[in-house]
Amino acid sequence: MDHEDEEIEIPNYFICPISLDIMKDPVIAVSGITYDRESIDKWLEKVSSCPVTKQPLPSDSDLTPNHTLRRLIQHWCVENATLGVVRIPTPRVPPGKPNVVEEIKNLKKFGDEDEEIEIPNYFICPISLDIMKDPVIAVSGITYDRESIDKWLEKVSSCPVTKQPLPSDSDLTPNHTLRRLIQHWCVENATLGVVRIPTPRVPPGKPNVVEEIKNLKKFGDEALGREDTLKKLELLAIDGETNRRLMHEGGVHRSLILFIVKCTREEEEEGQRRIKEQLDESLRLLHLIGVPLNDARTILMENDRILGSMSLVLNQQNFLNKAYTIVLLRNLTENTSSHIVERLNEDILKGIIGFLEEVVSSFNRTSPNVSDTAQSSNPRVRNKVHSKLDYNLVIKQAVTAALMILLETSSWSRNKHILIDLGAVSQLIELEISSTGDKRATELVLGVLSRLCCCTNGRAEILAHGGGLAIVTKRLLGVSIAADDRAFSILSTVSKLSPEKAVVEEMVCVGTVEKLCTVLRVDCGLSLKEKAKEILRDHFDELKKFPCIDVRLLTKLLSSSHEDLLAELLKP
Repeated sequence: MDHEDEEIEIPNYFICPISLDIMKDPVIAVSGITYDRESIDKWLEKVSSCPVTKQPLPSDSDLTPNHTLRRLIQHWCVENATLGVVRIPTPRVPPGKPNVVEEIKNLKKFGDEDEEIEIPNYFICPISLDIMKDPVIAVSGITYDRESIDKWLEKVSSCPVTKQPLPSDSDLTPNHTLRRLIQHWCVENATLGVVRIPTPRVPPGKPNVVEEIKNLKKFGDEALGREDTLKKLELLAIDGETNRRLMHEGGVHRSLILFIVKCTREEEEEGQRRIKEQLDESLRLLHLIGVPLNDARTILMENDRILGSMSLVLNQQNFLNKAYTIVLLRNLTENTSSHIVERLNEDILKGIIGFLEEVVSSFNRTSPNVSDTAQSSNPRVRNKVHSKLDYNLVIKQAVTAALMILLETSSWSRNKHILIDLGAVSQLIELEISSTGDKRATELVLGVLSRLCCCTNGRAEILAHGGGLAIVTKRLLGVSIAADDRAFSILSTVSKLSPEKAVVEEMVCVGTVEKLCTVLRVDCGLSLKEKAKEILRDHFDELKKFPCIDVRLLTKLLSSSHEDLLAELLKP
C-alpha cells in the first residue's frame, strides 16, 4: 500500500483473528468463525481446536468459503484503490479439494466468477453476512434476515449491532420495502445467474390478533368457548408485546375475567371436564397478558361476582391456577378502594394461606403439583408456553402477591383475628424457615407477623411455634433495615405483652439475648441499639436467673453509652 501517512480504517470483520491481517480467502470453520484459509490451515497443522471458541476442530474439518465476505472485502479494496489498496484476487479452489456441489451452487447463484456482482451493503444481513431472504426490523431499528435473528435470539437477548436488550419474544416487523428492492435487484441481475428471492409467507400457526379480537367482540363468551380460540390467543400473547398491547386495547382481559366467572359457576354446577380446561387456559392467558392499571382500579367495583369466582379457584386443587389467581387478585386490589381490601371474604384468605402451605411443602422437592398442572392441558402450545412462562417465577410472583395481600388486609382488627384463626402465623413462620433467601419475601413475612402479634392469640402462636422467635432472631442484622425494624417490632411486642417467664426462657434458648447483645456491640443504627437495650432492661431481673447469662457483661452493655461502645469497638 502507498500513502503511508494517510491512515485507512479497515473494518474489523475483514481481519483474520489469527494473522490480524485482511483476509484474502475467508473461510468459515465448523465453529462458525471466519478465518483466512492459509492462516487456519497452518493453525490446524499444530492445534486441533478453534482459536476463538476453543471447541474441537480436527485438521480435516470442512472450511466453507465465505463468498459474501470475500466480495465485500474486494469491493472495499476497489473503493480504496486511490489510497494504494490492492484488490485481493478471487481465490481458486484448493488443489485436490474440489467441491462439485459448492461450485454448481455458486455457478447458479452468481454466474461466472470472473464477472463480479456488486451486492449493495444494505442487502446483507449483519449476522449471516448473506443476502436477506426475509428482512425484518427489530425494535432496535436494525434490519436482519428473519431466520438469522430468530436463531440469534434463542441464545442471546440483545441486538447484535446495538447491544441493547432484545427479548426473544420481541416484535420483528417485516421490511417489505427492502425485500422488494432485493427482489428487483435479483431480477435485474438474473442474466448473471442471480435467483430471485421468493416472497415469504406469514409464519404458520400465527393467527391475526386483530381478527381474533374482532371475533371476541362479536361473539363474546361463545367465541371463548370454542376449542381453538383460547389456544390462538395464547399463541398471540406469547408472540410479542405488541399483541399483548392490542389485546389490552381490545378489552380481551375484561372478556377473560367475565369468562372465568362463567366457568367457575358452570364447573361448580356441572363439573364438566371441558369447562375445567377452559378455566385453566383462561387463567394462564390472563396471567400472560395482565390487566392494565386503569382497568384494574375499577373491575372489582363493577362486578361483585369476581371475588366469589376467585374464592372458588383458590379453594380448588389446581396449584398453578391458585398462583395465577393470587397474582391477579393483587393486581386488582393494589389500587382499588380500601373498603374492598378490608372486606375480602374469609374463603379468599383461607385459600391464600392454603397456597402458602403448599409452597412450603414443595420447597424441598421438585414441586410435582406444578409440573403436573403444567402438563394437564393445551398440549399444542405447551412447549411455547414454557418458553414464555417460567413456572418457578410464577410461583415466586404469587408468593410475593399473597404476602402483600396479607400485609394489607392485616391492617384491620377483624382480619387479624381471621388470619390467626386460619393458622396464618404458623404458615408464615414455616415459609420463612423454608425461605431460599428472598429479601422481599422476608420483609413481607416479618411485616405481617408484626401486625398479627398485636393480638394476644398472635403472640401466643409465635411463642408456641418452636421456630417463631428463633427465625425472627436469625433475620436480625442479616437482611435489610426494613427487616430489622419489623423483627424488633415483633420481639418488643412479644417480650412486653407475653408471660415473662415463658418469653425470657424462649429468648435465652433460641439465642435472642445473645443477638441483642451483639446489636449493642456492632456498628449499627442507634435506634436498633436503643430497642435492644429496652428489651434487655425490661427482663434484666429474670435474665440474671439463667447461669448461661454473663451478668457482668450484660450490665456493662446496658450501662455504657453508644459512644463508649463504639470507641471500644474501634480499639485495635
